[in-house]
Amino acid sequence: MGRCRSQTGSTRAQSRSQLGGKPSSSTGSCSRATVRKPPQDRRRSFAGVAEATGSPPLGSTVELGAVWAAIPDLIEPLPQVPLKGEWPRPLRVYLTEWWKSTMPIAAHMPFELLVDGLPDDLDAMLRALAHYPTAAGAAPKAGVFNQRPDAQQGLVGARLVPVVRWPKHLRPSWRDLDLIAPDYRGRRMLLPSVAGEALSPLMLWWLLLFRLSSVARYDPELWVNALDVNRSKLAVPIEAALEVALEALPELILASLVMTRG
Repeated sequence: MGRCRSQTGSTRAQSRSQLGGKPSSSTGSCSRATVRKPPQDRRRSFAGVAEATGSPPLGSTVELGAVWAAIPDLIEPLPQVPLKGEWPRPLRVYLTEWWKSTMPIAAHMPFELLVDGLPDDLDAMLRALAHYPTAAGAAPKAGVFNQRPDAQQGLVGARLVPVVRWPKHLRPSWRDLDLIAPDYRGRRMLLPSVAGEALSPLMLWWLLLFRLSSVARYDPELWVNALDVNRSKLAVPIEAALEVALEALPELILASLVMTRG
């Protein structure tokens, strides 16, 4: 397992500078804490589990905020960590009308999806999509927005989301849909890369919980400050994340065990 930068002895001061030594300053800087690239020896726990479950390993050191932001279970409406806009988040996707046709007909149409959570500006959309490995070559259709399928029909002011088209060689198929926007616990999503790698949600949870546990173990004063609901903006998001982990991780672990046995 890779070591965090929050350790005992001489590195404790470094941990405090990264996470904020005072309760007031720890609020914004905790998400700047880093997780180092774990050893790639498959006998090590992180690398071995990543390989066994089909996830790439962590490619380089990454900020904790980027890991947190990439976990699909922790998107809004859950309480968010500060500085949430600096790291790409999973994007909800919805099927266009073509997907509702019989597949022989739909197979002749372009591969398109409604992608929620992109910026409004076209150039900004293209820059944002570059953070999602399975959206390589995809581009929004200029000026084309549709209502989300889950929006109430005829609802005034309902959010419109852009239609994104993938390269011409792709045609609608359920197999490609599962590769591009996998169904994650009942919601299809585009998942961002973290440190240049498309880590699985299970491995992202591993990194997040490992990093938080190292803070709690090696710098309990800092951990207590972060959990102070009266002084830390991280307290509620951390509590919410740990509650979600209790629900999500058993399901993810079971799915990974079934997959590896198959």
